[in-house]
Amino acid sequence: VIEFYNKYGNAMKAYKGKVTVTKKSGTTSTIKKITGGKIVEGLALKMLPNDYQDRPTYTFTNGKSDRDNRTLSSWLPRDYSPKMSEISPTGSNGVQSATCVASGNGCKITIVMNDDSVAGADALSAKPKYVSKCMDTLNLSAKDLEPFVLENANVNYTGCKIEAVFNAEGLLTKLDVTTPANITGKLKYKALGINADVVGTYKGNYTFKY
Repeated sequence: VIEFYNKYGNAMKAYKGKVTVTKKSGTTSTIKKITGGKIVEGLALKMLPNDYQDRPTYTFTNGKSDRDNRTLSSWLPRDYSPKMSEISPTGSNGVQSATCVASGNGCKITIVMNDDSVAGADALSAKPKYVSKCMDTLNLSAKDLEPFVLENANVNYTGCKIEAVFNAEGLLTKLDVTTPANITGKLKYKALGINADVVGTYKGNYTFKY
């Protein structure tokens, strides 16, 4: 199943034919707990992303859109890489389960990842060992966190899941990626030390028409 997803998912990034991609994506965030009172909580709510929404629909030919200089490869998961998935099919690969069932004249693949975590002052931009092999993960800079300063954090990626539907030709018709991240950490706001516990869930939902 992993070999199939790697082969045909990665081929989609390099697809040269004409394809129209409809996309809804973004992150929903909730604060489970934060110290420092209502003012700090209000600042944190403004800072946290809540931007899950419809994105522009693009038609790509030979991997390029006719507007915005958008490429098909960058519009799909792991926008920085020419490969959608680099999960190892064997050995230690961070995969909890991988299944394939019939769907229409093609198949539906579901991949669920084990929990994966990163810690430290750069945890909000560090790539977790396994989850980053098949999906986009947090990439926040110090500027993104203003007016807070991050002193230390732990990010636990838990329940990350991919659902991909392929047609009989091995082309993607539907792709749903869910990446929940539980962030706990120590922040500083002016002279105030803050403990925070936040959950952010990224979702990317794609449909493809040829």
